[in-house]
Amino acid sequence: MHANQIGLFTLPQPGMRNLDGIDCAKELGLTAFEPFGTADFDDDTCARRMRAHADEMGVTLPCLSVVADLYHDESGRERERLIRMARAAAEIGCGLLHHTLLPGLSPRAAYPTPAEAIPVVAARAREVYDAAERLGVRCVYEDQGYVFNGIQPFLAFLNALDRPAGVVLDVGNICFAGEDAEAFAEAVKDRIAHVHLKDFALLPAPAPKAFALPSGAFAQPVVLGHGSVNVRGALATLKRISYTGRLMLEHSGPMEEQIACIQTLQTWLA
Repeated sequence: MHANQIGLFTLPQPGMRNLDGIDCAKELGLTAFEPFGTADFDDDTCARRMRAHADEMGVTLPCLSVVADLYHDESGRERERLIRMARAAAEIGCGLLHHTLLPGLSPRAAYPTPAEAIPVVAARAREVYDAAERLGVRCVYEDQGYVFNGIQPFLAFLNALDRPAGVVLDVGNICFAGEDAEAFAEAVKDRIAHVHLKDFALLPAPAPKAFALPSGAFAQPVVLGHGSVNVRGALATLKRISYTGRLMLEHSGPMEEQIACIQTLQTWLA
């Protein structure tokens, strides 16, 4: 793997939009940015403007990322929105559409069990997958939240989906299931199509910006290499399988922290 695979999947300052993210990626010396399926796409001309600006900046847009909840989508409106996002992804040149399945990061919330959620969500995700495929876009899914996370539930979802879907290896999210990033990478290695890189410090007590985990610990976002996530182990698996896709930095912090993350990642990849 090489440092030229690094891209940006974050908006470093509050109020930024996707066009600003493209500019930030360029300023950081990166050649890829992962846009968010947000209000930017309320305007039908947005996709064309985004692609034109990315082309002008020399920045590629490999994947469009969207927060979605398919478990509670009895009306079908969420699936309709995701199919619109697939059309936008095709227009801006994203080969991949990543969407969540059942978001939420509060361990005190009421969630269905994987056995309850997987059949429902897999059937609905299949509709979106097939529609996106007809547009030339491949749907990819990551370990996220408390239901579709952990090796066994995630593999069960992929099996129920019954499509050649790709996996977004999110090295940080797997800690919400109390599992190891390298072990997760190994379990899904044949399907990895995209990577999100972030780090958490696992703490015994609440801290600023920290997420409460089901284990009772707390996960505080930190600069890459300063936390407890086995990022380097996951990268070793990616190197072993000759992964050639993007390594998208997902760290919510100011530009100086983005630079520190990039420098650490460059050192690891050297």
